[in-house]
Amino acid sequence: MDYRTALLTFGVVFLLVGLIGQVKLKELEVGTSNSIARAILGVLGLILILLSLYRYTFNERIEETVSKKETSANGNVINGSLIKGIYVGDFTTDSNTTGVSIRTELKQVEDRMVGKYSYGMKEGTIDGNLKNNVILFEWYEPGGFGHGKLYLKENGKRFSGTWGYKESSDNGGAWNGHLE
Repeated sequence: MDYRTALLTFGVVFLLVGLIGQVKLKELEVGTSNSIARAILGVLGLILILLSLYRYTFNERIEETVSKKETSANGNVINGSLIKGIYVGDFTTDSNTTGVSIRTELKQVEDRMVGKYSYGMKEGTIDGNLKNNVILFEWYEPGGFGHGKLYLKENGKRFSGTWGYKESSDNGGAWNGHLE
């Protein structure tokens, strides 16, 4: 079960408990008669459903963007090919300076870079611009967002740079990767 499906499933269960007070799934029975708890569960369920739908439409929008014509107007082609691939690497944070493993998928669409990343149980998206082999981007994941700057190296086979929270592109830590 992927992240989106889990959000939707829990959202529906919580919403049903909030509306009717009790739900029985196979051998698991969930419910409450407390009206405040039901209201909270109903609202939480609605939020989870909306979040799962938002993630679906956001990811579909990225896929639609990626499927458009793949050309570059300002010389961001490295050795005759556009930048596209899955990079493995790590990123650092204030609390983890040794690095956290991350998988980053990037694809050039004209002068834009779009992609997604995952580490541990978290996933996020990247949307940015490519100029002179530098990617300036915004990242988003549930519970956080920010900016970053990645420098492409070795004909696009590697990148290194920084990421940050909210409006900063460097207060989070370092981000490095190489083609898988």
